[in-house]
Amino acid sequence: PRALSIIQGCVVGVTNYLMGRIATT
Repeated sequence: PRALSIIQGCVVGVTNYLMGRIATT
């Protein structure tokens, strides 16, 4: 379903953001 794709994309974006912050810290 499209909803799942949107949620997955959001999760990937948030994970990328968190990983970036952790790597920078």
